[in-house]
Amino acid sequence: MTSVPATGAAAGSVTVPRIVSPRSVSATAWWLAASNDTIRAGSGFDTPMKFATKVFFGRYITTKFFQEPPFESSGGNLLTTRQGGRDNLAQSLTGGHNFVLSSTSVNAFRVAFNRTSIHRTNSDFFGAADVGINIYDYMPKYLLLNVTPNGFQIGGGTENEARFDTNTFQFSEDLTMVHGAHQFGFGANVARWDSFSEANVRSPGQFTFDGSVTGIPIADFLTGNLSQFRQAAPNTLDMAQWYGGAYASDTWRIGPRVTFNLGVRWEPYLPQSIANEAVFTFDMQKFLRGVLNAAQ
Repeated sequence: MTSVPATGAAAGSVTVPRIVSPRSVSATAWWLAASNDTIRAGSGFDTPMKFATKVFFGRYITTKFFQEPPFESSGGNLLTTRQGGRDNLAQSLTGGHNFVLSSTSVNAFRVAFNRTSIHRTNSDFFGAADVGINIYDYMPKYLLLNVTPNGFQIGGGTENEARFDTNTFQFSEDLTMVHGAHQFGFGANVARWDSFSEANVRSPGQFTFDGSVTGIPIADFLTGNLSQFRQAAPNTLDMAQWYGGAYASDTWRIGPRVTFNLGVRWEPYLPQSIANEAVFTFDMQKFLRGVLNAAQ
């Protein structure tokens, strides 16, 4: 670890990327800065006190994982295509600001962002058209073939080209004030997340031979007696959602042994939204009226 020593009222640290395995790298960095000011700490202090009235801090973490498909180093062994590769990245960023407004008031601001990018990869070899099968193929150089039980498998529906990207962020603001026997709190936060995924679980077309014709799966395969063929378009989902909330609270110290807590929170429901309108909220009444879109 390489640390940056404190200079004045600022300090920071950076963790040099560390090799967790031959395929994984992680790194962390954080920073802290403060500014000093003179403020009277309360009526009980005759002499003003000097301390940090503004504090800024943050942290960033990233992790990278890479694994090539086994087919690349297998010398062309098709049986290794049932497992794919990975090229993943995760990132996290947080930051904040604490501000002492007075001896009885403190404001805190926070921000956070997280991102995960999952990428499944595969090696190209040949597709259905290359071996004389006349079908439309979303992945012309990839094949899904399963001879079961006690047979073999080429390709993997959940081990080929796919992406899953998710982003989240959040902002929050909190104000705390002390007045006599009361401690008041006010705050709000806003958050949003979005997720995009695209996979090819069945888009190459999946051929299955299970021995239902000859009684021997490998014999069905050699004689071309297919038991099942399944194909679908690439499965895509692009969705997002907002969140918001606000609150107010009062902690009232009535006596040495009695404290009264009162609070209220407003938190509306904001539904998920699908970018391509593939999924939506179903309304029976609108359906019965023949409404075709939300604007009607």
